[in-house]
Formats: sequence, C-alpha cells, structure tokens
Amino acid sequence: MDLTRLVTLVTIDLSLENLKLQEELERYMNMDIADIGINTKIFKIKLQLEKLVMNELMVTKFQQILETSYPDNNKNLKPKENG
Repeated sequence: MDLTRLVTLVTIDLSLENLKLQEELERYMNMDIADIGINTKIFKIKLQLEKLVMNELMVTKFQQILETSYPDNNKNLKPKENG
C-alpha cells in the first residue's frame, strides 16, 4: 500500500469517527431529562465532548506529522477537500 493511500484511509477514518461522535453528542443533547436524569445527561454530554475533542486533536496531530515528516510531498499526501 502506498503512503498516499494510507494517508487517505487514516484521514477518512478519523473524519468518519468525528461525524459519529457529533451525531452521538446531538443525540444526548436531545434526550429528555425526565428519561435519564440531569446528572446522567450532563455526564454523557461531557464524555462525548471529550471523545470529540480527542478525535479532532488526532486529526490535527496527524496533519502536523505529515507536514513535518514529508514536507516535499505535502501536497500529494494531504487529502483533497470536498467543496
């Protein structure tokens, strides 16, 4: 497997995980307090935020590693943005 493909796969996986975490956070935020209680709701929201922040830090760190380790191939290794 070439490096460009590996970078793309890692980036896609991290992005997908980010979307899943955001969806789960929204689900917890929309839960009825009467069903789970305020303390449980707060705990679940904070836990999801922690996971989301960690994932976003992983994305940032991965990009930094690519820029540092492969400065000459930086344009080829960065995944293309959809737009």
